[in-house]
Amino acid sequence: MHEHRDVIAVELTQSEEGVGDRHEAVKRPTSGLTEMARTKQDNNERGTDVTDQSSIKRTGKARAIFTRPPQRLLSVLLAFALGLAACTSMMSTGQAATNPAGSSRPSIAWGSAHRVEASNNLKSVSCPAAYFCAAVDDAGNAFTFDGRRWKTYHDVDSGTGGFGSVACVSAKSCWAADSQGFVSHFDGRGWSAPASVDSSPGVYFGLACPTATFCAGADGNGSAFTHQKGRWRRVSIGGQPEFQSIGCSGSKFCMAGDSSGDVTTWNGAHWSGPHTTPASASGPYDPISTIACLGSHMCVAGTVYGGAEVWRNGHWSAMQALATNGASMVGAACFAGSTCFMVDGYGEVFTWRSGRWTKSPAVDPSGNPGLLPNGADGLSCASPSFCAATNNGSEGAYIYFRSPVPDVTTGSLPGARVGRDYKVKLHVHFGLAPYRWQLRRGGLPKGLKLGAKGAIRGKPAKAGTFRITVAVTDPLGQAGTRKLTLSVKK
Repeated sequence: MHEHRDVIAVELTQSEEGVGDRHEAVKRPTSGLTEMARTKQDNNERGTDVTDQSSIKRTGKARAIFTRPPQRLLSVLLAFALGLAACTSMMSTGQAATNPAGSSRPSIAWGSAHRVEASNNLKSVSCPAAYFCAAVDDAGNAFTFDGRRWKTYHDVDSGTGGFGSVACVSAKSCWAADSQGFVSHFDGRGWSAPASVDSSPGVYFGLACPTATFCAGADGNGSAFTHQKGRWRRVSIGGQPEFQSIGCSGSKFCMAGDSSGDVTTWNGAHWSGPHTTPASASGPYDPISTIACLGSHMCVAGTVYGGAEVWRNGHWSAMQALATNGASMVGAACFAGSTCFMVDGYGEVFTWRSGRWTKSPAVDPSGNPGLLPNGADGLSCASPSFCAATNNGSEGAYIYFRSPVPDVTTGSLPGARVGRDYKVKLHVHFGLAPYRWQLRRGGLPKGLKLGAKGAIRGKPAKAGTFRITVAVTDPLGQAGTRKLTLSVKK
């Protein structure tokens, strides 16, 4: 039964992959804008001003002024600039100097654990964007994440066996399925009552929703499903394969894996019969527990016994053993550029790039092994820089996020004077707003405080040199630090 739960997260992963790039382009809420985005907007506004001025160059005397400025005028301007810089350095209230050079590319890492609930097991998570995720548990509860906190919807499916999978295409469209053949829909405001779509209940029912108008499902009794034009349609697959995973790159291609290691595909109109893969070519069979696809030209499949195989241009690669600890593969995700992630039950992460698999930092690098005693249970990625992994441990159900680490771009602080008002705003790139600031080491002089929103303000009461380390944390648990020095004169 554990394999079924693992598989569920897989198809969700794939459902997002086909639309990952589109979601990245979706405008995020204003509250979620990073400092980098605001800086970019300021630059664009300044660029407009420059463009307006450049149009003057096309007219007679104005062109002469801008193209051949008199030497004396240049000297005056240079002297003015130097004087202004000197005055600015003496101000007790000013702008902290930033250091954007080290912030051109974010550092991506797994953050701290978020406990979603205390008593039930999370069965699946789906994150179509960095500011939205949905998760479901085996008691019929559903949860949504808005980039700041989790919201619980109690007993959405409690009367029909509890949820087993969830797939979201956006913050306003998710489907969740249970093991009794019922599905519920989330429209951005709430979840619908469960509706029956599968007449063979009591088995795994996985989902993948790559677009707002298309979803696909597969169950453990050899049935495949599609949702189009507001209706669910069921097709019985010959041989009744026991499906354990499904992934779709769009409405024209899906792949479902079964307990024999075979796969069944959807071409936009019909489901094929089962096809053999390296997992089923020779005994003993290795059930396919997770699938992710970029399109009909490329998919990756993970197996219950920790193997991985790659479908490229109509051919399967040889089976490669990735998990060395005997764990099954529980989640996969692929992105434009033929990059894929795969995670096993101990939280070990593997990356497919440039035709080979390499080991990446684990979800929990503390080496317990993996996350908590029960390891990882599922994976969902909105993009290569944002993923969520579920874990069910003895102390509750947790989700770990993989996201850009906030980077403090304030490189230095303007000087202060005893008894004078002082206010400086610290700056950060990457991560996810809202941020929370604090002093990690050292201390400010009496009269100055660092606020949670990143402003150092007050009236210093003591002269001296104060060395501090500031830390900024985002809602995903990622933290960045910076050492700064404040000079206070009498």
